[in-house]
Amino acid sequence: MELARALKLQQKLITSAIAVYYKDQFSDEALAQYDFVNVMCYDRTGPWRPELPGQHSYYADAVEDLEYFGTERNIPTIKKKTELAMEKVSGIMIWQVGEDARGSKSLLKVIYRTACEKK
Repeated sequence: MELARALKLQQKLITSAIAVYYKDQFSDEALAQYDFVNVMCYDRTGPWRPELPGQHSYYADAVEDLEYFGTERNIPTIKKKTELAMEKVSGIMIWQVGEDARGSKSLLKVIYRTACEKK
């Protein structure tokens, strides 16, 4: 986080290329440091996995990977955090919402719906 802060002070973007098979190595806090992330949808097989021959970049893999990083990661996490906040304290606070998505991927909408369900 210190590196990200220092680079952002110099108006540098923090970017990454992430493969879904490394997903457990990235916390939500770590992912939040990036300005944008490229999801790598390849190299699920190769000489290092002789038991799994075939293409190294199926279309279905791209769909699955984008689903994970685009839906499974932000939305369930903010829902769990909102549920926790509603159970343990009186609500939830968001520091900055200028980058919130629109429509069904809006975290503010998820927070609102979750909070209303818990009342």
